[in-house]
Amino acid sequence: MHAAAPARRPGAWTGYLLLGLVGAALAVPADGATGRLLFTLVQLTGVVAVLVGVRRHRPAAATAWRLMALGCVLAVAADAAWTLAPRLRADEPFVTVVALFYLSKQVLLSVGLVRLVPRDPDRRWSDATLDGIIIATGSAVALWTFVGRPLVHSGRFGHLTTATALAYAVIDLLVLATLTRLLFATGRPTRAAGLFVAGVVALLAGDGGYCVTLAGGHPTDPARGSLLCWMGAAVLIGAAALHPAVPAIGRPNPASGTSTARVVTFVVLAVVDPVIGAAVELLSHRNVGAHAWADDLVPALLLMALSVLLVLRLGLLLRTVNSRAEALAGALRVQEELQEQLTQRALHDPLTGLGNRALLAERLATATGSVFALLMLDLDGFKDINDTLGHPAGDELLVEVARRLRSVAPDGAVVRLGGDEFAILVPGADRATATNLAEAVLAAVRAPYLVAGRQLYLTTSIGVLAGDGRRRAAGDALRDGDLALYAAKSAGKNQIVVFDAALRRARSERARLATGLRRALADNGLSMHYQPIVDLVTGRVRAVEALLRWSPAGLGPVSPSEFVPVAEETGLIVPIGGWALDRALRQGRGWYERHQVAISVNVSALQLSAPDFADRVLEALASNDIPGEGLMLELTESVLITQATGDDPSVNQCLNRLREHGIRIAVDDFGTGYSSLSYLWQLPVDVLKIDRMFTGYLSAPEHSDSRRTAFLRAILDVGRSLNLQTVAEGVETPAEERRLREMGCRYVQGYLFSPPLPALAVGEYLNRPLRAVPV
Repeated sequence: MHAAAPARRPGAWTGYLLLGLVGAALAVPADGATGRLLFTLVQLTGVVAVLVGVRRHRPAAATAWRLMALGCVLAVAADAAWTLAPRLRADEPFVTVVALFYLSKQVLLSVGLVRLVPRDPDRRWSDATLDGIIIATGSAVALWTFVGRPLVHSGRFGHLTTATALAYAVIDLLVLATLTRLLFATGRPTRAAGLFVAGVVALLAGDGGYCVTLAGGHPTDPARGSLLCWMGAAVLIGAAALHPAVPAIGRPNPASGTSTARVVTFVVLAVVDPVIGAAVELLSHRNVGAHAWADDLVPALLLMALSVLLVLRLGLLLRTVNSRAEALAGALRVQEELQEQLTQRALHDPLTGLGNRALLAERLATATGSVFALLMLDLDGFKDINDTLGHPAGDELLVEVARRLRSVAPDGAVVRLGGDEFAILVPGADRATATNLAEAVLAAVRAPYLVAGRQLYLTTSIGVLAGDGRRRAAGDALRDGDLALYAAKSAGKNQIVVFDAALRRARSERARLATGLRRALADNGLSMHYQPIVDLVTGRVRAVEALLRWSPAGLGPVSPSEFVPVAEETGLIVPIGGWALDRALRQGRGWYERHQVAISVNVSALQLSAPDFADRVLEALASNDIPGEGLMLELTESVLITQATGDDPSVNQCLNRLREHGIRIAVDDFGTGYSSLSYLWQLPVDVLKIDRMFTGYLSAPEHSDSRRTAFLRAILDVGRSLNLQTVAEGVETPAEERRLREMGCRYVQGYLFSPPLPALAVGEYLNRPLRAVPV
């Protein structure tokens, strides 16, 4: 449970308010000098409360409060003079001075009310000032009707008394105007402001009661109601000054404006004031004395002034409305411009200015159901240029590519999908038009570039989707275009492939294979077979090559040529390769211990590029207790040349580290990749495995394969000169074995000796009698 919040302690203003109101109530019934003394004391407490509150809370408009306190002091002085000098009350100068002191109180109060509201640079408070004058002018009509007119025509008082009463009425209208201005300028009041406004209203009520008393012909001494209102006004204003929220009084409220209540007040004044004047004129007898002229002139002037003020207010209102309308129109224009900018940024590429993928999706949605062509482009070799020359040069190259694409494609048809991928959407284009456009794009991209002071060359692969009018979702169109693009890159790059349904079926089959491979890796559904590598001199098996096999349940075996590319594409080749290495070493440990047969394991480019590849290999050897001499790693020629001879020295360092531990590195399928003998001396390799494309011709008559035979002899000669072992793969006939023996090739592998065997059959094969070696 939470403890209840402590009750807020009543402040000094609360105690003063209660004591002051009680004192005022006690002073009202007192007569004579006692009543006057109590009246004066209550007034003085209000002055003291204001000064103490200003000193304690330090409001910004402290001068306004001091002016109002000075006015109260003057009124107290007038009260004291009137009480202490009863004999001078018949003296006109004395009465005039006392009246001026009383009137000064109202004037200083009005000035203080004006200074409470700070000046606004936007002239927002000019509306509130005019509204206060309108309220005061409207009230003047009623005040003249019920106070001024009776006083002027009563004849019971002298000119000085009548003038003083009328002056009170006029100055009270000024106080009313400034009070109205304060309320309209500051909006909803705080508690302190409520006390202050109540005090001013009480003061006006007391003055109004006094004037009504005079208008009724009663003695000039104030009635008890007026006395109570005056004392209550002093107490309320003093309590407001003592309240902690006094600094907020007069604080401008930006949200204040021409409210409905204010408009209704204006309408009432405009309608009621003429009615009051007309009703008094009809129901009262017409005066014929010296001041008869005032009966017509004063109401007419007041009504005319009220009309003029209302017209001015209407003009200000219209000006405000027009200003806000212009501001709103300007804001709407800015919003529209901002919306256009946001749309431009959301649908366009900031680097090239081309549309982006979102814009392409919109246009594809519009083109759905009609004939269109979609070209998907991927720049060949851009990553290498970007990595070599840096991103600024890459960005410059992309901008130039975008310019060339714009030059050959219809306006607005080219978009950048991201990175080095672009697309071209051409509504209404058939297959022939799309193919011609693709040829033009190939030629435009293929032209040389001058970037960062270098001449560069770039090509692109293009997948073409020729719309046939069938409804295609935007995602489906992009997917089909991507399939064609993927086929173009797989075909050797710088190619054009038009989408065919067979591509989608092939992609679905690849997705099925990828799913199956993930499941097989998790469920131990893969296996290893091993094919011996035979020494033709001794007939012994020197190594076995580990070959991955996969036979999904109920589907039969899947060829490695089908699932290995899928594993490489999806990245599964890394965990599969790690599993294959560990499984081959575990199964081949006994073969190495008993027969000194090494294990040869294939390694993919993704595995080799892993920074911890060497550590993983050495850990696998250590965990299976096999020395480095018991392992040979096979890498394709293209992988070795692109990675081991590149700018990144880490691959060479990795291979050299493995060789230092006795592990041999073999070039697999040599002759099918770069086929450059000049690379061999740079590569950290120990073994060349010659592809079957060279050994398969050895069974034919010698004259029909002389060039291949010559190349095979050259490989063998280079291997001997570089002290590299050579292994001929795919040996299937005795004639091929004989020819290889004649050429000096010592190590062979192929079905002539053994097909790939499961692990259980390898032991039996190794225990067989040695094959006879021809002399």
